[in-house]
Amino acid sequence: KQRGWLVVKLDENEGEDGAPGEERSIRTNFVTLLDAAGNDVVPTKKKRRRPTAAPGAAPAPAPRKRRPKDFEEGDRVTVLESADSHGGRSGAIVEKNTAWWRVKLDGDNEATSIRRKDLRAATTPAPGAPVPAPAPAAAAP
Repeated sequence: KQRGWLVVKLDENEGEDGAPGEERSIRTNFVTLLDAAGNDVVPTKKKRRRPTAAPGAAPAPAPRKRRPKDFEEGDRVTVLESADSHGGRSGAIVEKNTAWWRVKLDGDNEATSIRRKDLRAATTPAPGAPVPAPAPAAAAP
């Protein structure tokens, strides 16, 4: 039947609703629901519950870890060779846009937008930066 209608089988008492045992279509707002003892039952909307894991079932997987922040402003980066232009050049992060990093490449006056996939942390120091002294060699015994 359509939403909001019930098919009801009438009881054995004859009345204005119809003959005993007759099946009738009735709007749900004209029906009083009764439990087995004859008491009124107030219908409630059932809430959908999330399924629970059965006892002894495998535990749920751990939530995914958030991806660590790739770079900070001022970090030195190198553009990968796979990038169309600027491949192999180094520079400093200027800012982060939605999907792009703004990088001021060494020797350029303006920052360039480059995708994260084309950047790696630089292994070379900035031009003019002091080079750290190598660690002293351990004495042989």
